[in-house]
Amino acid sequence: MLCRALSPGVSIARALLEITRGGAESGRNGALEYYSIRSSRPAKINIVRMLLQISIPHDPFNAAVKDGTAGQKLGRIVDEIKPEAIYFTEQHGQRGAIMIVEMADPSKIPALAEPWFLTFNASVEFRVVMTPDDLQKAGLDEVGRKWA
Repeated sequence: MLCRALSPGVSIARALLEITRGGAESGRNGALEYYSIRSSRPAKINIVRMLLQISIPHDPFNAAVKDGTAGQKLGRIVDEIKPEAIYFTEQHGQRGAIMIVEMADPSKIPALAEPWFLTFNASVEFRVVMTPDDLQKAGLDEVGRKWA
């Protein structure tokens, strides 16, 4: 897609967003005049399973335990994120959790991490994970033949 003209006051980010949403015609879309070409590839949404490792420092969590809000705060985060699974455990000598979520859009990462950051000053690490079925579909034998 090609952007032909950008009106004053329209950010480049906004222009790029409009370009990616363009149709199969030329014309005017809001403040952006554009030419666009539809992709011949069908839109495909891939769901990725992520493992989040959460490490919660002692002081913020101890304060929540002492004032009686720890359970409510944890419940609010879990209810909002709706993980496939969550396990509470120790992480490097601190309280922690391991959470499995499915994600189709990387822009959702802040919605997964920020509640932990803002509520408990926690550290959050993201790992892409696979089920045995996912690994079986990966075609490791073919990859091995290609790269051996």
